[in-house]
Amino acid sequence: MNPRETRAYVNVGVSFIQLNRFDEAKDILRKAETLKPESINMHLRLYQIAFVQGDAATMKQQIDWANASKKAEDALIWQARTAGFSGQLASADQMSDRVVEMFRTNDAKGKHGPGNADGSSARRYV
Repeated sequence: MNPRETRAYVNVGVSFIQLNRFDEAKDILRKAETLKPESINMHLRLYQIAFVQGDAATMKQQIDWANASKKAEDALIWQARTAGFSGQLASADQMSDRVVEMFRTNDAKGKHGPGNADGSSARRYV
């Protein structure tokens, strides 16, 4: 593994998550966090681990990072999934609708969301 490659650390972290070895995943992802560039996938994984471990402060840190990094759509998707998993279906549905609207607005402004150049994959993320 290249010790300067963020993606390699994130991939190892994802493997640990899939093995339910959350503390080890968190440790390796924290190492990745010290490298540049930071990865949205890395922050998503830290958010997921925090959710599983009931760590609201770390969840908020990851949401704050996404918002500060102009990844508000991603942050809202994470929150919608968390709300849905927690049984807050109406809230999850409202957040998902907001994400779709954000992608539509960005598309109208010529800023495309992840996926296809036309932003049409927005629903895949919600």
